[in-house]
Amino acid sequence: MAATTHSLSELHQLHLKLENAQSQLDRGPKQIQARQRFVETKKEEAAEVHAKFQKLKMDADSRSLQLKTNEARIESLRGKLNAAASNKEFNIIKEQIEADEVANSVLEDEILEALEKVDSTSTEVGQAEQAVKDAEAETARISQQVTESKAGLEAECERLQAAIKVAETSIPPKVGEQYRRLVQAHGASAMAAVTDSVCSNCFVSVTAQMLVQLNTHQVIFCKTCGRMLYIDDSA
Repeated sequence: MAATTHSLSELHQLHLKLENAQSQLDRGPKQIQARQRFVETKKEEAAEVHAKFQKLKMDADSRSLQLKTNEARIESLRGKLNAAASNKEFNIIKEQIEADEVANSVLEDEILEALEKVDSTSTEVGQAEQAVKDAEAETARISQQVTESKAGLEAECERLQAAIKVAETSIPPKVGEQYRRLVQAHGASAMAAVTDSVCSNCFVSVTAQMLVQLNTHQVIFCKTCGRMLYIDDSA
């Protein structure tokens, strides 16, 4: 039995459609996994920013506490200043107060800078947390989309597989095993159309004898790439 150009072209198109539907099925879980990895990355980034924020806040709080401690010591020294027993003791206490006041002035500047960093990082924390929420929402959307399309794609694959079995009856038994091996090895590209005397898979010209065989609906295979050939009458 000879396979007609139309039947082989139809069989090839069915294989291509099945490959596309199966590809969409396979891509769904991969998309979800990729999105989940993206969410984890955003969570790690958010955790790093939050840790940075906590460290800066602790540093600012520590400096503020140090400032309060220094101010309390200055007040204590001022009390001692009035009770100094000699000019020497008075001058020593006064110099200590002046030194502590200078140190406090520097500390106040450091605290102001630290608080500015805390405020800036607080904004980063909010942005990072929002990025996590956005990533989770997009992952949920894609997961729902994949779930909703799965049943339809599975049904389409089953329909195409059944249609392929019917279309395969046009293939002569003597080349059936070779055809099946090609499909197992190359999937939809097991077949190739011949357009303008050229194999569409390897782009090598077919011989005049091969064209005669194709035009008389004989099943032949490309001598270069081994694909099952058919005339593309749509060109």
